[in-house]
Amino acid sequence: MLLIIWLHSLKSQSADFDVPHVSHERFENKHETRKNKLGDGCYHVFLDVGANIGVHSRFLYEPDSYPDARIARSIFGKEFGASRDNRDFCVFAFEPNPNHFARHVKLTKHFEKLGVRYYHLPVAVSDSDGFIFFYHNKDDRDEEIGFGDHQLLGARGNAVEEMVPKIRLADWIMDEIHERKLPTKVFGNYSDINPKDGPKVVMKMDIESQEYAVLPDLMFSGVLCKTIDYVFGEFHIWWVRYEPGPSGRGGLNLERGEDGRNFVKQLLRSFHSVKNCVTSEISPGDDESHLHDGIPL
Repeated sequence: MLLIIWLHSLKSQSADFDVPHVSHERFENKHETRKNKLGDGCYHVFLDVGANIGVHSRFLYEPDSYPDARIARSIFGKEFGASRDNRDFCVFAFEPNPNHFARHVKLTKHFEKLGVRYYHLPVAVSDSDGFIFFYHNKDDRDEEIGFGDHQLLGARGNAVEEMVPKIRLADWIMDEIHERKLPTKVFGNYSDINPKDGPKVVMKMDIESQEYAVLPDLMFSGVLCKTIDYVFGEFHIWWVRYEPGPSGRGGLNLERGEDGRNFVKQLLRSFHSVKNCVTSEISPGDDESHLHDGIPL
């Protein structure tokens, strides 16, 4: 009898209690809409970072026209194979110099006629987004290969300053290239590359000392080892100074050429110490043959 009274009392009390709501949100499958990437549909990707007038893209797409481009042709042959098909590629060319924009428009139209994909991005690359002052260093005869954030010795006092937009390259690669959708059909035969038949991302970097900001950012953010299979380019061994970021982190001051060489040496040593990395090599060296192109579009 007492048990019946107690149960009745418990039921009546429960009406006064709020039943706690248990959320199952974290157990539910969330279907987020995937953002389209610029790299979607590209089996192989070539990032021409610091493209100047875009000759490296022609070395890739039209190798027979550039027999003297031995360095670039060798790298492309090793990484992309001897039986590659241009329809499997996308080229993204980063070049912020406004004096070269008309050239890249012509290149885009030229490659469209060839049925291949070429995209010019008119921005500088760095380890943060924003704007940066670059200098026209009176080297027009050399296609302004010194256009960058430093005044070259021969142009001190006569260099023309210009503000250009910049992007954090690590973010762009993650947003537009990493985990891109591969095409359903591949045209070339890539059985002779390593890894066999694997899609590749190769990057050339010639960015007039911005590599001292960009490459460490790519490395320590993990983007390099996740996405880029091979890197080649030029390290500019000269005076370099970058101010720290808003948080106080970052910044670099290389006062002598020897400081630059030591920095690069230690950076590459750190890279080679990493075991879990898709990047096979960071090769210091660039191909500046055909500086003026010389082959009509």
